[in-house]
Amino acid sequence: KIHKGFNLKMYRGKDTSKTDDIIRGKDLRKFGYVDDRFNAEGSVIILQNIHNTEAGITGTRSSNGYVNETCSVIETENCDVAKYLLGILHSRVIAFYMYKYVYASSRIGMHLDTTYIHQIILPEFDETIFSEIVKLVTDIEKTEYLSNDWFEILAEIDAYTYYAFDIDNEDVLYIENELQKFRSRRWR
Repeated sequence: KIHKGFNLKMYRGKDTSKTDDIIRGKDLRKFGYVDDRFNAEGSVIILQNIHNTEAGITGTRSSNGYVNETCSVIETENCDVAKYLLGILHSRVIAFYMYKYVYASSRIGMHLDTTYIHQIILPEFDETIFSEIVKLVTDIEKTEYLSNDWFEILAEIDAYTYYAFDIDNEDVLYIENELQKFRSRRWR
């Protein structure tokens, strides 16, 4: 199930803009949160519902909390499925796909509404790839954000994602070159 602004706990009658226990889009980073008020755990994926083509999708996992309208939520079967999907969603394959096919090569920020999330393609299921991506996401969630180790793990996730989608070396180079044209240095 995919929801926009879905409250994991119903939060009625409160001004969510001034409450510390509300998860907002600005609280999210790739595979985690900006600060330690929330933990990246659970079987629910929370995504910023503003998609930046320079960075790609930004999101993490959650097991509880309140989510405001600046987030989209994907409910999954279990924690491993959530980790797998997060790995795929943060990959260069999906960054390219969103840019080229969902947002028609637009380089401006776009809403990552449920309509667009439903357009994201997933690879055919492969148990080995699933297990490897789950392991890598587990590792990246524990690794210092934006450290060299973090980027190395992200590169491994990208490699498994290219493999999962059966993308050959020529197409990998094409995707990488296209992403270089507009992505910020951090995400190249």
